[in-house]
Amino acid sequence: MTSVTAPLEKAPAPRMVWLDANRVLAAVGIILIHSSTNFSGDPFKSPEPGMNLATALVRTFAELSGAEIFLVFSLFLLAHRLDKRDIPYGSLIRGQAKRLLIPFLIWTLFFAVFRLVKASAFGYGDAIRAELLMPRSWAGYLLIGSAQYHLHFLPTLFFAILFYPCMRMARRYPLMGLLLVPLLYLMDFVQRWMWGYISDPFVRGLALQGVKNLGYLGYGMMAFSLHAYWKRGMDRAESRDLLRMMLLLGGFAFLTTLVYGIACMEAGSWVDRNGAAFYAHLLMPVIVFCAFMATQHRAWPPLFSKLSPYTFGVYLLHPIVIDLFDTITFTERWNLSPLAMIFSKFAVAVLGAFALAYGLGKLRPFAFMIGIEESAPARKAVAPEPPPAAMASSSASAP
Repeated sequence: MTSVTAPLEKAPAPRMVWLDANRVLAAVGIILIHSSTNFSGDPFKSPEPGMNLATALVRTFAELSGAEIFLVFSLFLLAHRLDKRDIPYGSLIRGQAKRLLIPFLIWTLFFAVFRLVKASAFGYGDAIRAELLMPRSWAGYLLIGSAQYHLHFLPTLFFAILFYPCMRMARRYPLMGLLLVPLLYLMDFVQRWMWGYISDPFVRGLALQGVKNLGYLGYGMMAFSLHAYWKRGMDRAESRDLLRMMLLLGGFAFLTTLVYGIACMEAGSWVDRNGAAFYAHLLMPVIVFCAFMATQHRAWPPLFSKLSPYTFGVYLLHPIVIDLFDTITFTERWNLSPLAMIFSKFAVAVLGAFALAYGLGKLRPFAFMIGIEESAPARKAVAPEPPPAAMASSSASAP
């Protein structure tokens, strides 16, 4: 007698643990970037040259990460999603608007007011309150994400996604990823002209962000190109060669960025990042991403896959911990050396940001605010024998 059973479901694709590891370490790097400045957001300046070199090294190491690498993550995953299933343009844009712009509005309102905590402790609370009453300020908050230093990522990413049909060409012609370099050059050229030509700070800020959005479309081209290269497949020998090349390029970029970092620490302010320093900084995210992609055959700890869904939350929430840390250390008059301040702030911010992201992610009504979406329940297949153990699913959220 024959039995009729439901067909077994296809096992999901192996999870890109290398990408999970890159996302987690990039989130930690973002925290280190924002921990490596003083209370006012300027570089630490010390009369000791050795201390300036040490803080410049920390800052340069932190800049292996950056907001740009989150763009590469997000658009690489978009390319991966579109490769599996073609989604109508309108449907995809509506979904991304819901996923990105609604949390952006919520966090803009939150941080616009939350800044008063630190501002009151440091004596500029009246200036922030006056700013909150100005319509121009809110226009800046909503158009370019200026309510907090990290919120610009959300509208920038959404703008890039609007142009994803252009990026899809890079899947067929991967060399189009190299358009990133001329687009960065044109962006830098036009922005420098705007700094000298547009006198109104508000209009100039909007114009600079608009040009930046256009220039950053190059990261989308690169992300779709890298997805095509990754999909083609790399054996272990090719992966080793790619990793060696990226380590070489990354080493040169690191040294170039270190020179810039030392100049900033000695000046006690951010100096103009031009020439080689400009390109080393903005191409480093691609170098780092490629280096991690070259490790796809290595056995990364599964812990990264457990932490990666919270990286978006860590990115959004870590300024809360940093501002609270600055407020406490300032009011309590902690007398710490620059390095002690950096690493103590960094340790507290990493633990605090991940804890906040984990807690918020467990609250179902609020989890969407940090990019965690409730997954549909898995369908059960009826079979005479249990199916073979399936591997974990591929990464599906960003940054």
